[in-house]
Amino acid sequence: MKAKTPAYLLVGLALLSILPKIYAQDGVLDATYGAGGRVLLPQTGFYSSPFLALDAQNRAVVCSSVDDAYYAARLLTNGQLDASFGNAGVVAGPLEDNLSQDITFAMALPGNRTLMVLNAYGQDTLDETRLVALDAAGQLDAAFGNGGILRLDLNPGLGEEYLISGGVQPDGKIVLAGYVVDTASDLPQGVVLRFNSDGTPDATFNGTGRFNAPSLLFISLFSSVVLQNDGKMVVTGLTVDLLTQSFQAILLRLNANGQLDFTFGTAGIVRLSALSDRVNIVGDMERTADNKLLLTGFNFLQPDSIRVVRLNANGTLDGTFGTGGVVSFLPSGAQLAAGNKCAVQPDGKVLVLAQALIDSTTFESGYALVRLLSNGQLDTTFGNRGVVLEKNNQQANDMALQKIDGKILLCGEYVLPTDEGFFVHRYNNNSVSIRETRLDLGQVRVYPNPAREQTTVQFDLAEPQRFQIELLDVQGRTQTSASPMRTWEAGVNALPVSLPALPAGLYWLRFRSESGQSLSVPLTVMPR
Repeated sequence: MKAKTPAYLLVGLALLSILPKIYAQDGVLDATYGAGGRVLLPQTGFYSSPFLALDAQNRAVVCSSVDDAYYAARLLTNGQLDASFGNAGVVAGPLEDNLSQDITFAMALPGNRTLMVLNAYGQDTLDETRLVALDAAGQLDAAFGNGGILRLDLNPGLGEEYLISGGVQPDGKIVLAGYVVDTASDLPQGVVLRFNSDGTPDATFNGTGRFNAPSLLFISLFSSVVLQNDGKMVVTGLTVDLLTQSFQAILLRLNANGQLDFTFGTAGIVRLSALSDRVNIVGDMERTADNKLLLTGFNFLQPDSIRVVRLNANGTLDGTFGTGGVVSFLPSGAQLAAGNKCAVQPDGKVLVLAQALIDSTTFESGYALVRLLSNGQLDTTFGNRGVVLEKNNQQANDMALQKIDGKILLCGEYVLPTDEGFFVHRYNNNSVSIRETRLDLGQVRVYPNPAREQTTVQFDLAEPQRFQIELLDVQGRTQTSASPMRTWEAGVNALPVSLPALPAGLYWLRFRSESGQSLSVPLTVMPR
């Protein structure tokens, strides 16, 4: 019997043949998705704001809780419901007597699986966290927890608990961050958890699979976590400065073993006191290709504009971004705005999603989608001079970048005179991946491609050039440095590139100069 070519390999080979292409304008709704770039999922019951999990095939899984039960709907890449998932594209969990469930976070897991995090509570009877894992078909994943559901009581008794951010390590381990509310003091305390892929606590993480915020933080609330390539992780959130009695954003870095990294800040903690009057609530955080940290958030007492912060890897403000490391911006047409999601494209540009108040008289709300250049200036080639402003009571809660083509998916909730429910919008976004051709390297070859343990990259330079070479995954995260910044001689250059133990799939070899010019070439990694 003839062996079948793996699907990821077919995609990778096809990708090499589609470099010449006509692109739609960035920041415009993609007419090939749903109805003019929009998909509506009407709901008749009560629901929580949805989250978005994007699987390896670019299928958007909209996750929420509807009528106190978990809910998921998967969309194909054209925006239609995926009939192979759940019941005609939708999964609706069972109802439980006297129990309410609100979703707090969702993310994709390897193998086209989905993880939903819910806070479950009953009237004076229960307050716990539930992790619900669905397999690729939308069924409860029997290999996770107890038949697909893991029940956690992080704060024994009736204390509240919320896990609101997370990520998946290359080894499949699951990291979640959030906070619990102490029943005696009624104050939040940050918590980070790490699980094995089957949902069991990872005992190699701080001995128990759990890290609690240090007691020197009077209160703490962890709102976002990013994973580094070296196994360390950075957590951000807020605390209170007891001297000024004001909220203050903080960063903590943990070693791979779940203990504070004392080489970071002061005893593993960085207090962003210089930002207290601008950003003290961090909505989201992402890591750049060079390990800088990008944050978006707002001032708790005055959420008047979108604020974006970039920090160096050591937690200090990056003076090459915006004004002293900070960008503040209120889109025209909005009265207030607060950033809640951010993303870094492979070309270094920054996407920020913000909730917006359009009209305080009528309480009309909406969202703003903003793209910045790598220096923090508005990218005027995107949307309307860098901004997309959507009105009519559509509030976007989550954002994801599609793999390979970089199109932007947003999900949230809408309210119309006739109905209400969830939406997914998709925007064209062609400035990432294969369109990145500003760095002239002549003819570039990568062979073998596909590769397993090693490949060679060859390029022909008309004159000496200085640049570095990195291997990125499809989300723009650096996996390894193939070559540091150096000067390459004119003529034909060839560099063997050893591939670390990576999951099979599509990657990018990115060439980047000191001035920020870059070129990315696709590489398919085969299973070992």
